[in-house]
Amino acid sequence: MRLLDVDVVVYRTNGTARVARDLCFHRGTALSLGWVEGDRIVCPYHGFQYGTDGTCLAVPAHPDMAIPPKLRITTFPVAERYGLIWVCLAGGEPAYTLPEIPEFESGLFKVVTTGPFAWQSDASRQVENFTDFGHFPWVHPGLLGDPERPIVPEHSVETREHVLHYTIVRPEAPNSDDFQIFANTATDKPERRSRYELHLPYTIVLR
Repeated sequence: MRLLDVDVVVYRTNGTARVARDLCFHRGTALSLGWVEGDRIVCPYHGFQYGTDGTCLAVPAHPDMAIPPKLRITTFPVAERYGLIWVCLAGGEPAYTLPEIPEFESGLFKVVTTGPFAWQSDASRQVENFTDFGHFPWVHPGLLGDPERPIVPEHSVETREHVLHYTIVRPEAPNSDDFQIFANTATDKPERRSRYELHLPYTIVLR
């Protein structure tokens, strides 16, 4: 996988998710081309074996050699939640806690998975796109907005620690042949309520 322009290898040992830089220390081979043996990931080029902390534990061509401590791969802290694998590329203790998304654990909501999508843009532009309500009527007419109602509804932003919270309520776009997905026409004022959480740095939670 590529995460924030860093190539990483994602694998499991004994059921636990592991993430490391996708680079063997020895000759720079991609570890993602290798395999897992027990609690070790094996480089496909010379069979070097690395433990869960990144330490090289075996060099098959020289089984009796004293392995130098610097012969290790870069590993990252990992957590699993909501069916996702979360990685801290900075290493050490993460600066922020993971977002709480109770809807993911509730049977009252349907989770719709999309993507992944390749964006040829900076991460800040991606965040800007999700928080820019003004483009919805023009870029996503009939799905997220209506050109006949281009005004951004009033909303307020609240800061709680490192998280920005805001809610926007907008009328549903009318049903069309392309998007027959909106509220029942018998509803007096069908509307969509979107609750946003912007977790710094760069995590969007949209409900």
